Amino acid sequence: MQPYHQNNQVKDFEKRSEVESKKVKNLAGAFEKMKKSLDVEKKAYCIELKKGVDQYAATPYLTPGLSATIKEFSGKLEKNAPVYTRAMDHIQDVSCNALGYLPKKYEQYKKSIKLMEKQPNDAHKLKDFEYERIQYTRQALLHYFNAQMLVHANMFQLYAETFEKLEALSDGDEVLALYENAPWVKNELSNKGIVFKK
Repeated sequence: MQPYHQNNQVKDFEKRSEVESKKVKNLAGAFEKMKKSLDVEKKAYCIELKKGVDQYAATPYLTPGLSATIKEFSGKLEKNAPVYTRAMDHIQDVSCNALGYLPKKYEQYKKSIKLMEKQPNDAHKLKDFEYERIQYTRQALLHYFNAQMLVHANMFQLYAETFEKLEALSDGDEVLALYENAPWVKNELSNKGIVFKK
């Protein structure tokens, strides 16, 4: 017969492992949802937004500076699609898989702890359980955050660069370029208070 404290230890661990398994599954489920949201975001930005931008840039009446900026933005949107794919794969391969591994590991610990009376050396399994619980959940979170940072840092940089280029354009200069810098166009626009940067 197992000592009283050991019986309690086994029962406590059974309850604990059930709670921890549920937490892990809930967190893995959240990661799965976020992975799907990245796929939706990828299609919205790298397919739908690119399509709309390309259609806008296709007009023959688009001014030179604006046309060049929009086309460059479109090309970089397309290049960001594989970044989304890598991030989603990383969340699945590391974060989701690591968390999916833990409930199975908890079951192994439960069996080992039940055998502690016959195999006293297995008492260290409790410590191992705590170590692996912390290690795998921490690594899962780290890799999830890393994947999200990769995607959003790339998109932020793209938006910031495009914003600066658009802001640097002069509406007057852009319209003037459509008319091959004709002096009369510049005079008329100047009379309306439009400022030129060139």
